[in-house]
Amino acid sequence: CSVPASSSIILTQKLNCCEQALGFNSLLCLVAQRKGMVINMEPVLIIWLIGIIAFVILEAVTYQIVSIWFAIGAAGGLVAALCGAEFNIQMLVFIAVSVIMLLCLRPLSKKAIKTNIEKTNVDSLIGKEVLITYEVNNIKSTGQGTVAGMDWTVRSTDNTVISEDEIALVERVEGVKLIVKRKGE
Repeated sequence: CSVPASSSIILTQKLNCCEQALGFNSLLCLVAQRKGMVINMEPVLIIWLIGIIAFVILEAVTYQIVSIWFAIGAAGGLVAALCGAEFNIQMLVFIAVSVIMLLCLRPLSKKAIKTNIEKTNVDSLIGKEVLITYEVNNIKSTGQGTVAGMDWTVRSTDNTVISEDEIALVERVEGVKLIVKRKGE
């Protein structure tokens, strides 16, 4: 089925010609008239193009630098399809390229993009010195201290008693309590 370059055949006739010659659905058959040639867009190529577009859109929405590697893998699958590889080989190329990109380049991209996580007020207390204002005794459930001008309920990390006017270091925060250890231990 050839279409002469000077022919005035309408597009539907061209699509029917493509269907007859190549056996593809008219929605999936892209016909171009160039020097009497029919160019076919196979369904598998459309699948790879849709995959590339979907992964790029997903990456644009999530900003997690994960799906971009799958878009590159889909491009690899598209190249394999254009080279005439069977679908199972195309899938292997897609998986291999995606995994290699994910494993090799994601750590580098995370370092480059580095998101600085701001400590909250509570997180910023960890490692700070606390002036014990009331004896810390976990058994008696007592203890109070001042850090950064604020009074806190204080408990020790290892059930040691910390006397009033001693200095302790904040190890962690549990709810509204500072968990501390005696400075120098």
